[in-house]
Amino acid sequence: SPYVAVSPFWMRITGARMASAIIWKRETAMRLLPGLEACDCESDLFLEREHPKLNAYAMRPMPAYQSASFSDIVKRQTQVANR
Repeated sequence: SPYVAVSPFWMRITGARMASAIIWKRETAMRLLPGLEACDCESDLFLEREHPKLNAYAMRPMPAYQSASFSDIVKRQTQVANR
């Protein structure tokens, strides 16, 4: 989120974090790579900033969600995403 519904099954992503999977066209990945290499922040934050510039979509409803569990990365319990 935030997103813009474009059909009952697709939403345009205008900024997303903690994506489970991303499929990029090669040209998009190659365009993002230099900025990602120079970035001094988390890759999720970098991509969240870039989404408004891209033609990025996600399925709706989401086919999978991360369950609440203890995160080794942030050393705390994670929350379940809004469904």
